[in-house]
Amino acid sequence: MRFVGMRTGMYMVDPVPNTGNNPGGWYIGKIESSCYDVTVDISEAQDFVKIDNIHNWQFGLTEPGQVVSAYYRGDAIALRAHNCDNLNVDTVATYRAKVIVGVDGGGEHSLPVMIGNLALDGDDAGFHGYSGSTLIANLYSTTGTAGADFDIRVKGGDHTIANARVTSMKPDGVAVTGGSLTISGGKITAGAYAGGLPTQDGSGLRVVVCSGGILSMDNVLTNWTNAGGTSDRTRELIGQDNGGVLKVSRLVAPDTYSSGEIVRFRTDAVGNAAFLRDLPAGAVIGVDSYTNGTFETGDEVAFLQTVNFGKPTEDGSHGSPGTTLRNDGGVLMTRDSTVPLQVTRMGNAGNLVTWRNGSTVVGSITTNGTSTSYNETSDYRLKENVSPAIGAADMVMKMAPMSFNFIGTDQDRVGFIAHELDEVLPFAVTGEKDAVDAEGNIDPQCVDYSKLVPVLTAALKEALERIAALEAAMPE
Repeated sequence: MRFVGMRTGMYMVDPVPNTGNNPGGWYIGKIESSCYDVTVDISEAQDFVKIDNIHNWQFGLTEPGQVVSAYYRGDAIALRAHNCDNLNVDTVATYRAKVIVGVDGGGEHSLPVMIGNLALDGDDAGFHGYSGSTLIANLYSTTGTAGADFDIRVKGGDHTIANARVTSMKPDGVAVTGGSLTISGGKITAGAYAGGLPTQDGSGLRVVVCSGGILSMDNVLTNWTNAGGTSDRTRELIGQDNGGVLKVSRLVAPDTYSSGEIVRFRTDAVGNAAFLRDLPAGAVIGVDSYTNGTFETGDEVAFLQTVNFGKPTEDGSHGSPGTTLRNDGGVLMTRDSTVPLQVTRMGNAGNLVTWRNGSTVVGSITTNGTSTSYNETSDYRLKENVSPAIGAADMVMKMAPMSFNFIGTDQDRVGFIAHELDEVLPFAVTGEKDAVDAEGNIDPQCVDYSKLVPVLTAALKEALERIAALEAAMPE
């Protein structure tokens, strides 16, 4: 086992071999350092190594160094475990230092590193997972200033943070470019930075999952603050880039906010996003891409609860214009003075809309480029008991067309009273006489006037046949 301090000022307190049930392991009370680099490299066969505390206190640094990778010098604490069951550290406390697990590019360092508490302090602190696996019970940052450079990076291995409470992250605060990162609880906050932020829209925090990376957030509390002293709200930006996988099983937004987006999700290329549950009531969710501000995904996007775009209402009597996609399959659309639904078929003639009853097509709206047809299924293969219609003239004589106007309008109309027509042509009428809904509102009967056409045609044919017979019986 090697402990490396690249500069002076490192010491260990009470390193002793374990004499309990696992005599092959080591117990170390404390490793404390003021040097630039600290490496804990478990390279000998050990059952385990237990360290109570690793404390790095780089006070007085004027320029932060570079992140260590493999054996490169920088400002970092490197934790590496191989040929060892595990490396177990109760507390890691740093000031302006990266905590590195594994070796950049992979390698042998694949055994678990367990950290009870990871306390990151200072503008250049962070956690980087390169290989192996890490289980962190609590990750938290203490202080941060404008322009803070705190970040979480995963390039390989499998890393889990049970509880994260982090403030003052840099704009590209969380990135997964390989391996997997799971955050199962806590709060990640973008601070209020002075000056402009290097993000497209002034976002305070960006979470990016790149090709080969998997980020799973089980219970994440988002937050917003003022961006650079302006009235604009910073946005937590969560996205995928070129095939990364992002799974958010519980996203809790702040209880109160003034206006604008509180969370923005971004996808690029073949990103795959899923929002599973517990979005707060009234939360405004924005979507964006790197090019034209649309939501682009190469796979399905699943909303398991009702989604509102705007604030439409079911009865259309009040509320703002918008669209509701209900989780039971319903779609509601409300718009002020322009067309609420526009359907366009590009290129050639064909169906604009198709209706099905189960697996059977029962109707469609079709265009041929210059006109529109409203179609009802009439294929002979769907019919039985086919015979010529008789008695149509008698049906017509029983119909009672009426002149009327609808309540609230002065326009005179000619038509039928639905329940009266129902006694003659029940297939042309839907609904029940005097029906009301659960709130006591009228649930009106309706007439499909197109259903009258075959009856009128048959009656006209009967009349023409009678006329022809009478004309034939008349003397020359």
